[in-house]
Amino acid sequence: MHATSQIVVLDAGGQYCHLIARKVRDLGVYAEVRPSETRAVELAGARGLIISGGPSSVYDPGSPTVDPAIFSTGQAVLGICYGQQVMAHLLGGEVQRGEKGEYGMAVLELSPSADPLFAGLQGRQQIWMNHRDVVGSLPEGFQLVGRTSTCAVAAMAAPAALAQGLDGRGKMMKTGAK
Repeated sequence: MHATSQIVVLDAGGQYCHLIARKVRDLGVYAEVRPSETRAVELAGARGLIISGGPSSVYDPGSPTVDPAIFSTGQAVLGICYGQQVMAHLLGGEVQRGEKGEYGMAVLELSPSADPLFAGLQGRQQIWMNHRDVVGSLPEGFQLVGRTSTCAVAAMAAPAALAQGLDGRGKMMKTGAK
């Protein structure tokens, strides 16, 4: 790992993995991409970790996963889309096949007690969803932070554990626009 690693994006197979890292760099923070299975001990120098999305189900044989030890290192962990589902699955929550997939624009309704991840935002936010599976029950210590019309747990957080999950993402431009 680079000596000045700040954020490591763990690649779970999603098409936006490198774009996530670039957006972090656009904020002036060093970021690098590593395979999702990278051992926690190899990530010790990072200030935070982002588990990317991906097309798999946590129940598919051979689906990408992460070292469960990353959740006990004291590093901030953000799971995006499939990354949220992996986080929930490994930490004792339940992930299940949704009744209806959600693909495209959706409206995220933030809880009044929204996590600091959403500081400055309130109410309804337009996001992009691309999933079939959903978090059916939260892991112990997590709270519901947001939902959509077809996804009861679209955002979750465990502030004491420095862990957040979001089953969607904001609009990400592939051009130079921010």
